[in-house]
Amino acid sequence: MTPADRDLARQAILRGRLTIDQVTALRDDCDRTGRPLADLALERGWLVPADLPFLRESPAHARKRPAFEILLVLSFLVLLGLLAISFQRLLGRSRQEDRQALESLQKMAEGDRLHEQTRYDYGRKLVEQREEVARASLAKARSALRSAEEKARSAPDDPHVYLRLVEAVRGFNAWLDLHPEDAAVFPERARAWELQGNLERALADLERAVWLRKDLEPAVKSRIEDLRRRK
Repeated sequence: MTPADRDLARQAILRGRLTIDQVTALRDDCDRTGRPLADLALERGWLVPADLPFLRESPAHARKRPAFEILLVLSFLVLLGLLAISFQRLLGRSRQEDRQALESLQKMAEGDRLHEQTRYDYGRKLVEQREEVARASLAKARSALRSAEEKARSAPDDPHVYLRLVEAVRGFNAWLDLHPEDAAVFPERARAWELQGNLERALADLERAVWLRKDLEPAVKSRIEDLRRRK
């Protein structure tokens, strides 16, 4: 299960949408198939689409969102409070002592600010690196899918077709793990599943795309109907 799946399962249990036994069964299916917990729960009828936004916008989920700017503001406010207390204590000291103490406090404040800025920059760099890796994976996935489609037309039994499809699915997974709401990529992964012969997963990806973006339905409606007939 992905972190997002675990969070969704936790909120579903806390809010009475799923039982522990149901979550255990879904977790096993997630580990076995690699599919999102939400898709599996919807298929089994344990959750309905209206549950998902409610569970995903829970306070626990919101607390996991990056909040570097908030941390900086809170740290600054704490430092202001410390400075105010320190200035009150310095009133009875000599001017020289006050000046030295003030300089020391300023250095501490600057050090804390630099520390928080470093943490923020580091976190942002990690996000950018993950985004760069995901974009490279998506580009490789699309290239592998095109290659597989071309080979499948001329030599459908060529083992390289299957290898290219596995590579494509892996790349699409890497992108969707970071961007699970990117509806436009689900039909692409569905094509890779379809060429592998995994019609159930292909259909699930197309339905997921439509659920995320209703405007995609006309473009994939015929594919959905075809896959339902072929299952």
